[in-house]
Amino acid sequence: MKKALMFSLIVFFFLVGCNTPGQGGTEQPVINQLAVSEVNDSIEILYSDLENIRFSKVEVQEEIQRIRTLYDQLNDDEKKLVTNYENFLEIEALYKEYLEQKALEEAEKQKIINAVAKAAEYAKECIPLSNTGEDIELPNSYKSEDGVDVYIGWTTADPYTITNKGKVTQPRNISRRVKLTAVCRSGDIAETVEKTVTVTKHI
Repeated sequence: MKKALMFSLIVFFFLVGCNTPGQGGTEQPVINQLAVSEVNDSIEILYSDLENIRFSKVEVQEEIQRIRTLYDQLNDDEKKLVTNYENFLEIEALYKEYLEQKALEEAEKQKIINAVAKAAEYAKECIPLSNTGEDIELPNSYKSEDGVDVYIGWTTADPYTITNKGKVTQPRNISRRVKLTAVCRSGDIAETVEKTVTVTKHI
């Protein structure tokens, strides 16, 4: 009796195992058609205006990231249904080129900013705190280690005592304090420095 019962149970479990859903006992993949359609439609909208896409716009960048996230969330079978994925890869490639070019431009701009800052320090160091009548050498240019050329323009608050060329005329009665201003510029990047020189009177 016990052997018959055991045999019946074995047969029962064997039959149950053979009748699982799907061919060969394998579950059929679930396709989220709405998710697939959203990816397809989003790519189509973006790609249809490819020539006029401005990658500098935040909304365009966010849309590219959104589509990438949606696509990555699809399963392998759903990804096969995205018929215009190659178009999206083209958009991503162009966006990558834009980011690389922007990075190069930012690096170049930073080089100029650094060069102008160093030129300002250099110009300030050229101005003495005191002067006894000798001319001051005021440089009109500076070249950074990176090869960036910086123009230096000078102005003076008292051209009769110190000209913007650095020519000094020593006062006879009293010492004079003269403010010199240097504008260091390269392209559209500029920095201004000021320093006051005390020119002692002629004895």
